[in-house]
Amino acid sequence: MPNLEQHAVLDVAGNVRAYLRFEVGIIRGEVPGRADVLGRPSDLLHEQLASRDREISRLRARLAAGDSNATNGGIPPEHFIWVFGVARTGSSWLGAMMGDLDDHATWYEPYVGDVFGYAYYMRAGEQQREREDYILGDPYRRAWIRSLRTFILEGADARFPELGENGYLVVKEPNGSVGAPLLVEALPESRVILLVRDPRDVVASLLAAHKEGSWGAGEDALADTDPDEFVRQRARMYNASFGKAWEAYEAHRGRKVATRYEDLRYDALGELQKVY
Repeated sequence: MPNLEQHAVLDVAGNVRAYLRFEVGIIRGEVPGRADVLGRPSDLLHEQLASRDREISRLRARLAAGDSNATNGGIPPEHFIWVFGVARTGSSWLGAMMGDLDDHATWYEPYVGDVFGYAYYMRAGEQQREREDYILGDPYRRAWIRSLRTFILEGADARFPELGENGYLVVKEPNGSVGAPLLVEALPESRVILLVRDPRDVVASLLAAHKEGSWGAGEDALADTDPDEFVRQRARMYNASFGKAWEAYEAHRGRKVATRYEDLRYDALGELQKVY
């Protein structure tokens, strides 16, 4: 740290100013750069700037699309309730219960998160996402996040015109959770429910559902021919989907709640009250 630090500012003309910073100190080894002297490493500054840029992008998307939504009497963004997680966690049951409430409706499996999440996270690598020509490229992230917001809001209003500005829309999207971070970035005012179930029970339920004679028979023959490989594949899918759902939940600054399937079965009313 410097032993002496002084600075001076002189008004030159109009809005033009001259400034001088002067530091004197004694140190062993190399002379530190200014960022090190101030105790703010450059990589930390870059991280903070990147975080601020992402926050500005979210706020601009909210401002740009929020005004138009407010004037058309559609479902307010803050009345969207996302249900993220994975399949076989009780999301259909939860969606049905919430959809039965007054001024509520449930949008079952729109797969909007799958469409955008797969293209952005799974198909495109880091190099692809950095390309300006890629439609979901990071250089134009603000533009397509704003488009995603409009896409969701108008899609919901077209399907649920009866809800209007006083209604709540429960969006059951466990199978689209790979795109959950993008969805909450596009609608930062929305609410999030992260539905959790023991992954061993999830995979066991999927295996039973796809075996011969069950309701999902024929969709994946591995359930009968090679159940071990079926379990390995579903475990990888669980990890990818729930990982992004958790990432979205952690990043979301709006109203959110995490609930376990086991707790929902034990006290459904109590868990529902946490949502509101």
